[in-house]
Amino acid sequence: MQTPLIPRKAFFGNPDKIQPRLSPDGAHLAFLAPADGVLNVWVGPADDPDAARPVTHDTKRGIQAYGWAYTNRHILYIQDRDGDENWRIYSVELSNDRVQELTPVAGVQARIYKISHRLPSEILIGLNNRDARLHDVYRLNIETGERTLIVENTENFAELSQRRYVQRALRHALHRRRRHGDAASSQRPLGTLHQDQPRRLAHHRTRGIR
Repeated sequence: MQTPLIPRKAFFGNPDKIQPRLSPDGAHLAFLAPADGVLNVWVGPADDPDAARPVTHDTKRGIQAYGWAYTNRHILYIQDRDGDENWRIYSVELSNDRVQELTPVAGVQARIYKISHRLPSEILIGLNNRDARLHDVYRLNIETGERTLIVENTENFAELSQRRYVQRALRHALHRRRRHGDAASSQRPLGTLHQDQPRRLAHHRTRGIR
C-alpha cells in the first residue's frame, strides 16, 4: 500500500489562526487569520473569540506583524509594498475600521522601536529618511500622524546600540514632557544629548520603559 503524499498546502498554506494577542485592558483578543484567502487582523471580545471580525482588508501579500497600541482602540501593523522591505507603519481605528498610513514616505523603511502606557497615543519609531544606512528616532502620534524628530543618529550606531539608545531617548522625552510640556520635546541631535561620552553609549546598560 502506497502512503499518500502530504498536501502541499499543509506546509505552505495559511494557518487557521496565529499570533493571538490581548488588548492592554484585556477586553479584546486580536489574531491573524485568512480573510478571502489572505492573512488579515481579526478582533473580537476576549470572552467570545468566535465573534471576531476582520478589521484589516489586505488583498495582496497579507499582514505578517501587528500589535496593540495602549489606547486599546488602535491596532498597529507594518507592511511593505511588493516585497521592497521598505516597511510602512499603519494604524487601524477599531471604532470604524479606518486604516491610516502613518509613515507615507516613499523609499523609506520604518521601524517601531517602543510603545509605552505612559504615552498611549504615541510610539517611538525609526526612519531612514535622512540617510538610508541609518534610522533616526521619531515620536509619532498614531491618531494624528504628527511626527517629531527626537534623535538624529549622527554617530552611526548599529541596531543593538540604537535600541539601547532609543530607551534612553524615550526617557529623556518623557522627562522633558513632564518638566516643560510638549513644546520642549523638540528636535535634538544625538551629539547634543551625550556630547561628552558618545562612544560609551554602545555599552551603557539601560532598563526598558514599561
